[in-house]
Amino acid sequence: MNFSYILTSLNNTLSSHDRPYNWMLTPFKKACPGLEAPSLLTAMPLEPVVRMGDPMPTGYSFLKTGNRYKTASCRRSAHANQQTLYVVKDKSKVLGVRAPASIIGDVHQAEFATRPKRQAATERRDKTLHDKFSAAIKKLYSQIASQAVLDIIKHTLKKHSGRVGRTSRLSMDRKTDYNKPIRETKDRVKARKAVFINVSRKLQEWRVGLIKATSPRTKVAPKKLAGKVDEPRKAKPVTKESDSEHDKVANKED
Repeated sequence: MNFSYILTSLNNTLSSHDRPYNWMLTPFKKACPGLEAPSLLTAMPLEPVVRMGDPMPTGYSFLKTGNRYKTASCRRSAHANQQTLYVVKDKSKVLGVRAPASIIGDVHQAEFATRPKRQAATERRDKTLHDKFSAAIKKLYSQIASQAVLDIIKHTLKKHSGRVGRTSRLSMDRKTDYNKPIRETKDRVKARKAVFINVSRKLQEWRVGLIKATSPRTKVAPKKLAGKVDEPRKAKPVTKESDSEHDKVANKED
């Protein structure tokens, strides 16, 4: 059971002075015997969901989405001052937040004042990530061209792109026709199979070089086992010793 969601809903509907529906809080009192119901409710920050066309509360202003620093700072400040923060949505899309105008004004000033410092810190983190990513690529593919490394890093580490490169996984769609089969067949499995040979050949070239690369179509002959087990076994030649031993056994049986 999601206690946070239920308690927030109760806080939106029940008055802080008159709670005629205290019986609804009985399960939460039993689940949290050390806390009283009012403390449970007031300890949780309120973020009611509203629409853009809903009336703006007195003294409030709107902050649109797009700047994570501003949104996070506005949320922290509103919660710290025990002010209600309204989340503005259009269906399932978040458009922004409504908070006291004084808080939003302070957030704008703080963002402008700290912008150079935050940008410098971001550049340092990005450079560290790029260096580690480049070193990992060159370690796996020692023969890869320097420009290819730069192209891969630029493509896969692009921020807010949702690409798997942000989780240290490479994307090969710049080197193969991976996207074309997907658009034509709508089947990722078939698309992967279609470009598997080209991807394998490119990775092999990057690992050991173009000259040493083995063609994916080359069939490697199976190794011959010691003793040539595939050849038919020859019968052992009959010797005089074996004949005499056979005669001795026959005489004993008689």
